[in-house]
Amino acid sequence: MKRYKDKSVRRQDLHVGDVTYKGVSRFKYLGCTVTDTNTRDEEIDTRIQSFLRCSAALHKVLTSRLLSRNTKLRIYKTVIRPILMYGCEAWTLTQKEESKLLVAERKVLRKIFGPRQRPDGSWRVLKNAELEDLMAGANIVGETKAHRLRWLGHLQRMGEDRSAKRAYMGRPTGCRPVGRPRYRWSDAVEADLRELQVVDWRETALDRQKWRSLVSEAKTHFGSLSQRSK
Repeated sequence: MKRYKDKSVRRQDLHVGDVTYKGVSRFKYLGCTVTDTNTRDEEIDTRIQSFLRCSAALHKVLTSRLLSRNTKLRIYKTVIRPILMYGCEAWTLTQKEESKLLVAERKVLRKIFGPRQRPDGSWRVLKNAELEDLMAGANIVGETKAHRLRWLGHLQRMGEDRSAKRAYMGRPTGCRPVGRPRYRWSDAVEADLRELQVVDWRETALDRQKWRSLVSEAKTHFGSLSQRSK
């Protein structure tokens, strides 16, 4: 499919046998938005909107004084946050996109934990480091990177005949545009593994127990609110 700068130009249709698929700029597949430029901006914005709508619907629950903070956090992690993280295993996040996710998460966490009273009796919103201490767990970025590594382990252990493994191992042919190659999913997960100082990750991925330990380490390493705020 060709890409056009002029959006008024019709994109080429795809012909597979006797079936013709209309050329479009974007479409929904299994709940995720796929674009012809393979970007995530629209998908992440859609996820954030759904995430905030869900938190707004549960506003009375999240701000209730009848529930403990631990109960509210459990509701957040099991009901609200999965909406934002749906399909995150396939994301390659830029710093701007990571910031978007963290800002959205902090909005809900500040709703859960409420403001803090100053000595003079006035109130202020909680700082990022205070949210980290109260949450006592990985933030949205740490969870996303851990999900990516978990999926990488699944891919490595898959049989060679599986479609996902073939897509991951495949190398497209043909000419690419002039300039720097696009940042790929494999580049992102391998950069995370280098930061975790994992030497032979392919061998480690074959051992499920070791890989689970690595995923847990990734949550702790990448999931610090204060670290991401620097």
